[in-house]
Amino acid sequence: MIKEYLTRLRESGFLRKSRLLLVGLSPLVIWGPPPVKDALRLLIFVHLSFWFYGIFAPNSHLFGPILSQGNGEEKEVALTFDDGPSEPYSPMILDTLKQYGVKATFFVVGKKAEARKDLVRRIQEEGHLIGNHTYDHPPHMAFEGLFGRKQVRKEIERGGAVLEDITGDLPNLFRPPQGFKNHVILEVCREKGITLVGYTHRPPYYANGHSASALAEGMLRTIHPGSIINFHDGWRTGKEWGGEEMVNFLSEIIEELRAQGYRFVTLQEMMEEKEGRG
Repeated sequence: MIKEYLTRLRESGFLRKSRLLLVGLSPLVIWGPPPVKDALRLLIFVHLSFWFYGIFAPNSHLFGPILSQGNGEEKEVALTFDDGPSEPYSPMILDTLKQYGVKATFFVVGKKAEARKDLVRRIQEEGHLIGNHTYDHPPHMAFEGLFGRKQVRKEIERGGAVLEDITGDLPNLFRPPQGFKNHVILEVCREKGITLVGYTHRPPYYANGHSASALAEGMLRTIHPGSIINFHDGWRTGKEWGGEEMVNFLSEIIEELRAQGYRFVTLQEMMEEKEGRG
């Protein structure tokens, strides 16, 4: 229902038209009569609230369609890993996935891929799916993109080209840094036939003294059929979880979800099943 409403809003151009109207009327916030000032301030606040929701909510469809979860009818989840490849995390993650026979999706940073082509090839050879996570991982891409479509396009194209050169395949999935997005990112992805991916669950960047078991237990309470879990593969090496903590957390998630009857799929499998149901 909400997705259909947002789709109609986008197709009507309402958001763009209202933004242009507010920009045109903005001088009245300073020089207009008091009732007009108050009304405009309220409208600007509402508009910005919607805008920031669209940027920061990982599964917001405000700017366009994204892969936000599976069909919700199958007991399946997708494990995804952002920001790699890196040492020592990538080998430990791959060893753990291999141990359990689980396939996942890795959103790889092009610059890191150039430095560790061997790890990218290992990800591919072991049957995992590879997605694009920009070339240089600009931390504020969603805001820079408001003023520079060229920079957004460059990050997506360059990241994809590096991965195609290493693996022979051009990724058709993209997740922006932190999952933050805007209308420019969505438009560039749509032009290039790329699916933008969100997520439903994300472990904290830092363990903050909590045990892997406690954190896993908290996440497991909210996982549901079609969940997309966003792990980090070397976000800031030395500034995040210890390798052993990370492996323990991942192992507990896999073991408990399997015990509950879940199966693990790549995002490509999740999309295909979703389209089949559609």
